[in-house]
Amino acid sequence: MKQALEALEDMHIVELAIEDLQSWNKAVKSLRQAIAEAEKQEPVAWADYGVLNWIADMQFKHASYLYTHPQPKREPLTDEQILRFLSRIDECAVRLPRGLREFARAIEAAHGITSDMKQEHVDKTAKQRHEENT
Repeated sequence: MKQALEALEDMHIVELAIEDLQSWNKAVKSLRQAIAEAEKQEPVAWADYGVLNWIADMQFKHASYLYTHPQPKREPLTDEQILRFLSRIDECAVRLPRGLREFARAIEAAHGITSDMKQEHVDKTAKQRHEENT
């Protein structure tokens, strides 16, 4: 990213048309933001020629830090997705059996996958079941 930013900054922007100048400004701003975000992260490893050769090969002329890529936010499954998984086990399944949705939500929550609305539903349903059983 830094090389791309340097290349853009080295361009002779005086000769650019206004539309191209706006695109240039947008690209430079985006790269600067991406670099700032990347620099907030802690490197997970470093590579130098001779170290991690299978990744680095001749690409690294000096030591370079390696970072992880941010993972996308995991969303809870929809009822349709849960039903599709269920139908792999029970081909006759056409709707979710009682309690299966809550069971799936509890598993998701245990793995840190929650949606505020869906978590509220799970909590409400669990509270209702507890009240029914007492």
